[in-house]
Formats: sequence, structure tokens, C-alpha cells
Amino acid sequence: MFTVNAVGISQNFQAEPLTTQRLETVKQVDFRAEKRFKVKGRVSLNVLFDLFNVMNANTELNVRGTTGTLTISETGTTIPAFGTPTTILPPRIARISGRLSW
Repeated sequence: MFTVNAVGISQNFQAEPLTTQRLETVKQVDFRAEKRFKVKGRVSLNVLFDLFNVMNANTELNVRGTTGTLTISETGTTIPAFGTPTTILPPRIARISGRLSW
């Protein structure tokens, strides 16, 4: 969006259609398995296994919408800032947990 300012009047207008800069569709599959064990009387133990991002997608969730340049600290290389990712989908994560009920 640009702003034109002439004689104290400002007017915003779109430089390109809203749908020009679209991010990829987020495709994420999560999995959960749970097994319940009866311990004694009303006491039970649930063991849970979670697997997040099963397909290990690395989809960009947010990108920079600002212009200018960025300097990569490791290499000292200067790159254009517009469209560089700021957030990506976390990697595949496995978690084992338990729940005790009484």
C-alpha cells in the first residue's frame, strides 16, 4: 500500500491485488495414541503418545512484508528483506506422557 501526500491530503492505494502475495497452504498431520491401564480400584494410568507434524512439512507461516535489506550474521551476506520467512512450521516432534486418575 502506498501513501501519496500532496498539500496535506493523503491517499492510500493498492500497488497490486491483495491475492498476489499468498503463502503456501499449511498441510499438517498430527497423530495421537492412548492406552489405559487399570492400576487398582478406581485408579488408572493412561499412557499417551503424540506425534506432531508427521510428514515433517517446513511450511512458511509468516514472511516479512517490509522492504530493505537484511544481513545474515553467519556469512555477512546482504539479502532483500521482502518475503523472507520469519516463522516456519516446527519439525516433527514425538511426545510420550502419562495421566494418573483416581
